[in-house]
Amino acid sequence: MMRLAKKGDRVKIHYTAKLEDENAFSSTWDDEPFEFVIGEMEVLSGLQSAVTGMSTGETKTIMLKPEEAFGDVRTELIFEVDRNQFPEDRTLKNGETISINIQEGHTIDVTIADQIDNKVVLDANHPLAGKSIIFDFNIRFIKSITV
Repeated sequence: MMRLAKKGDRVKIHYTAKLEDENAFSSTWDDEPFEFVIGEMEVLSGLQSAVTGMSTGETKTIMLKPEEAFGDVRTELIFEVDRNQFPEDRTLKNGETISINIQEGHTIDVTIADQIDNKVVLDANHPLAGKSIIFDFNIRFIKSITV
């Protein structure tokens, strides 16, 4: 009997993740398969749903909408800071990811979205927020981990 992946199973998949323009940004095909437990929220919910009900060796291509992947762009996570918050000799480049302190001992990664006059526009959204993601994947292994 063929085993179908279900919630609570440990699965291993090989995948290629790409944007709608077909530019791949992540792949496991030249490395070890990616491993996760279905239902443990270790991976994108849309990918977990797609894997559920599949069997070892099966291949599938899916497109996840932003809300199933890295979320929509949240405008409240885009904000301006004064340029003087950065060292004077620090060159800032649009598109660059930097870490900033948000409170004592806590940092977040933000992207420099723009620089206007003496202001720097920072974006704390995930770099893939607002984008649909295409996954080509193949199930390599399924194992029940329930006792």
